[in-house]
Amino acid sequence: MPQLRKTDWILFFTIVSMVVFGLAIVTSASSVMAELKFKSSWYFVIRQGAWAVVSFAVLVWFKNTNYRRFFAPVWAFAPLGIVMAMLVFVYFADPRRHRWIAIGSFGNLQPAEFAKPALIIFLAYFITVRLRAINHMRTLGPALLACGVLALTVVIADLGTCLLYTSDAADE
Repeated sequence: MPQLRKTDWILFFTIVSMVVFGLAIVTSASSVMAELKFKSSWYFVIRQGAWAVVSFAVLVWFKNTNYRRFFAPVWAFAPLGIVMAMLVFVYFADPRRHRWIAIGSFGNLQPAEFAKPALIIFLAYFITVRLRAINHMRTLGPALLACGVLALTVVIADLGTCLLYTSDAADE
């Protein structure tokens, strides 16, 4: 008999409370600027709330999806490839502002931010595949190579984000 999916309600309400707290902080930090620039003090809160709703919809979809379906090399390598392609595109598309992609009225997109989940997904897959030989040099070398290439690609586009990645890795 298949096991029923259970919800960790403590974790769920912790996430909900953190999102609500984040919306309160966004309101506090940006209401004056939003009023001056967009004639609505709720401009940034509404945008952040809309993204929160989209995020919860994605969360519910992932909760109802079998996670074993994502254990394939394409799910590990595709995010890295997409991030690297976006970073190269951003670097050459606008040499003056090579950190952001302008998406019309939608806003700006910083590809370096997508490197964080891409690296986490890749390393989770890689470590799972190489679990039996985790302390072997043949495991450490490719993992460091992937981190190094991604960090180098990010440092070209955004030094601050690259320093954040490397300092987080050095702390652990």
